[in-house]
Amino acid sequence: MVEMDNRDFALNNEAHRASHPSERSYLILRTGTGKSLLHFLPVLNLIALRGWKTPPAPRAASRYVQFSGELSPTTLTKGRGEQGLLRARKLAGRTHALCALCREEYPASLLELTHINPRANVESDREKLDLWNVMLACGQCHSLFDKGLLWVNGSGVVQWEGGFGPDHLLTVWGERAAGGRCLEFREGNRGFFRARLSYSRVLT
Repeated sequence: MVEMDNRDFALNNEAHRASHPSERSYLILRTGTGKSLLHFLPVLNLIALRGWKTPPAPRAASRYVQFSGELSPTTLTKGRGEQGLLRARKLAGRTHALCALCREEYPASLLELTHINPRANVESDREKLDLWNVMLACGQCHSLFDKGLLWVNGSGVVQWEGGFGPDHLLTVWGERAAGGRCLEFREGNRGFFRARLSYSRVLT
């Protein structure tokens, strides 16, 4: 056993440990009266014998993800050749227009061409070119309509599906749009709105 300076805490040193592999580690407290108090410590994984050291701080998670593939792969996708023409016909040269669902006016650049019966659900090319199956909607209404949260009933009235708290921004938006007539509803496209509602509810 190695005694340490008065009033100091210490661990037996590395050399002692190496020369006495069968011994365990000791911590000795020397007091001002000359008495010693021996604390037996089976150190193991508790303390390293290189002194009292603060454990290293855990590494922060990297801000970059690990990825080994091609970041900008070349892919083949089908486009919508008619999209620009349908949008131009709906705008008819206007720089501002109303959203068909919330009926608010927006710059043309903020209005999106929205399919009533989803294009993925359309079987014929004729229907893909049908102006009665598309409408102009703001981005928020377009997203809510696609997900079935805003929908149009058989009388052409916009409905809000709900599902959010009363003070939630989407509730405020949905309730503001609900109750008014969809600007693109007509008797001839009632079936398109019915198909949209069925399609959206299958997805959700």
